[in-house]
Formats: sequence, C-alpha cells, structure tokens
Amino acid sequence: MIRLDLTAAPNAVPTAPGTVRYTARASNVGTGAASFTGCSGTGCYLEVELPAGFTYLAGSSAIDGAPVAQNPTVTGQRVRFSATPPLP
Repeated sequence: MIRLDLTAAPNAVPTAPGTVRYTARASNVGTGAASFTGCSGTGCYLEVELPAGFTYLAGSSAIDGAPVAQNPTVTGQRVRFSATPPLP
C-alpha cells in the first residue's frame, strides 16, 4: 500500500505572483517491498492535482533532493510523474 502526503510551504497563498513549494511524498506503508520492477507504459505513475490558480514550474522536481531530469506531464491542474524511465 502506498500513502501519499501533500504539503505546501508557505501554508498561505502569497499575493500573486508568488511561489509555493508543493511537496508530494509517497511512502510504502504495506507489508511488502515496493518495486517498480515490471512497471512500464502508462499504468505506472504518481499524479497530484494542484489547487486552482497554481502552476507547475518546469525543472523544479526532485527526488530525495536530486533534480529529476524529465519533467512531468501537466494537464490542467494535474501533474503526472511517469515511472518510465523508472523512478529511483
């Protein structure tokens, strides 16, 4: 089972234009090991929906502090990170 926690900092929306760091943290809370082995195609992804009025800043994604080379797919307020190539 995967749990997704979402946080925003600062926790109040600044006067536009402004920047809010929006963090999505996926955690394995199941009894087995989580693995992307065998995960390919469009069925393996992490998707978050940003609040109205927010936009994704290209190149701002990181995993454990390391920049992510590939930008997610953005459709409206939905930001989708693909597991292909596999996420670490």
